[in-house]
Amino acid sequence: MRIIGGIFKGRNYKMIISEKVRPTSDYSREVIFNVLENLIDFENIIFADVCAGSGLVGFEALSRGAGHCYFFESDKKNCTAIELFAECLNISDNINLIAGDASKTISKFRQNDPESAFDIVFIDPPYASIVYFKIIEQLHSEHFLKEGSIVVVEHDSTKTIIYPFLKKIKEKKAGQTLIDFFLYIK
Repeated sequence: MRIIGGIFKGRNYKMIISEKVRPTSDYSREVIFNVLENLIDFENIIFADVCAGSGLVGFEALSRGAGHCYFFESDKKNCTAIELFAECLNISDNINLIAGDASKTISKFRQNDPESAFDIVFIDPPYASIVYFKIIEQLHSEHFLKEGSIVVVEHDSTKTIIYPFLKKIKEKKAGQTLIDFFLYIK
């Protein structure tokens, strides 16, 4: 695994992650960031990598200019890998790691950090899971999204995501995976 763009382009991610993790492929990350870079300037944005797994998508965002990334991850081995890779890149001050099930930690995190709002949220739960529905509701109800925030969800292409506060702006298909891009509107 490697970072494919930005200041850390080509840096290999050699950390030991959980065998359950299916890291987002180079192709999917390229698709995601090509779309995002046409929608928003990455300079100093706040990015959230929810159900982070290896955290590679969040690191890709930091490499491309994001000022800060919040990683939400439940697996302890993955949390350790994220922390170690941030240290290797010398960007530990630019991340917050929230350990635990994202659908349970988002509300707790809001209590500890009442002012945070994300410019971009990337949600990629385990493939068969539909926990992203609950996570999207929580991000909305806990005010983690602001007018114009972008929500990207990588999910099984047989599912449809519809919310009155999300306007679909792009859709990309990669095999059985669908990558939806939404604009948050209050």
